[in-house]
Formats: sequence, C-alpha cells, structure tokens
Amino acid sequence: MHIDIAGSGAQNFNPTLYAIETGVWSRLSEIGTNVSAWHAAIERLTTMGAILAGVITDARLSDPKLPQVVNPGGYLRGMVQADQRGELNLISSFMGLLARRAREEEDGLPQDHKNRI
Repeated sequence: MHIDIAGSGAQNFNPTLYAIETGVWSRLSEIGTNVSAWHAAIERLTTMGAILAGVITDARLSDPKLPQVVNPGGYLRGMVQADQRGELNLISSFMGLLARRAREEEDGLPQDHKNRI
C-alpha cells in the first residue's frame, strides 16, 4: 500500500526504486522509526540494503503469531550495528521472511493483517 501511494496511488506491479524507497520509509515512519535510523541504514547498508532492512523490520513487527520487535527504530539500528560487526545477513533474513509468507498462505492466514509495506 505504501509503495503504491508513493508511486502515484495506483497498484503497480513494477514500481520505481523511488516509490519503493519512499513507501518503505513512509511505513517505517508510521510505526515510529526515527529518520536518523533510516539515514544510518542508508549510509551503512546502501539504499537497497536499507529497503530490505525496513521490510524485515516491518515484517517482524507485524508477525501475527509472535511479534519480535518492540522498538522498530532500535531494531533497524541493531541491523546497522550488526553489519558493522560483520554479522548481518539481509539475504538470509529476507529469504526467511519469504518462507514465512509462503507458510502463511498455505495455512490460510490473512496476508494483510496490518498495514504492511
């Protein structure tokens, strides 16, 4: 939803990078992430890494069975710090998120139980 709004308001299956970045930041802002955490993520992880980190943050916050994030900005900053220590693997985290979504579909859980990115 946030990506569609950032990209003109209509559903788009091929959004621009700008629409994706703006949509992810919009959602993170909505859930209470400070802009300085977002900028730190972009500086350390690049724009694409920050986008993945933002999607993962939102997904962990919105997990219907076990929400794992209390402070979204702190979680995002934690990913930046993990990267500084060489301990962050965004691809594995994202693949885990995709696997969880596939299980939700198989189990018949609602896909959009919150305002996910």
